[in-house]
Amino acid sequence: MRFDHTVEFEADIDTVAAMLADRDFTSRRVEAAGATSHDLTISPTDDGGFDTEVEATIPTTIIPASYRGLVGESFRVRIDERWSGPGPAGARDANFTLNVGGLPVRVVGTQSLRAAGAVTALNYSGDVTCSIPLVGKKVESAVTGAVDTVLEAERRVGIAYLAEQRAGDGADGPQAD
Repeated sequence: MRFDHTVEFEADIDTVAAMLADRDFTSRRVEAAGATSHDLTISPTDDGGFDTEVEATIPTTIIPASYRGLVGESFRVRIDERWSGPGPAGARDANFTLNVGGLPVRVVGTQSLRAAGAVTALNYSGDVTCSIPLVGKKVESAVTGAVDTVLEAERRVGIAYLAEQRAGDGADGPQAD
């Protein structure tokens, strides 16, 4: 099942790219998605990009109740993002995968980061697949809904993170008498 989602941030592209490569931001977005625990690694690449790897435990409350019996009270997910270095105008692209432990469910897609006037757009496009006979399409629909919920949480966390960064920059600047 296909999904497309765009998140806009009121910051320049370099600031948003730095946020996406930040360990604190990544922890916050995983926690906002409902993770009860997680491990993460962010590694720079030779081309100026970065790789993000997250393994998280997610409670099944994020999916419809009718599918919770398939995985118990929680499930493990592994998310891998491979971000390129900056291209023209700072644009970046990534490939990502999300695998759900214990289930034949996979999310594969791309991300792109582009300047869009006064904002930076983070676009997600991908496909959710599930190979469970008879109910696979229903599970794909449920997972696609969960992806939308997670991306909305990421947007909220990103807005708050960037506001904190701006406030921190202002706090270090000169003070008026």
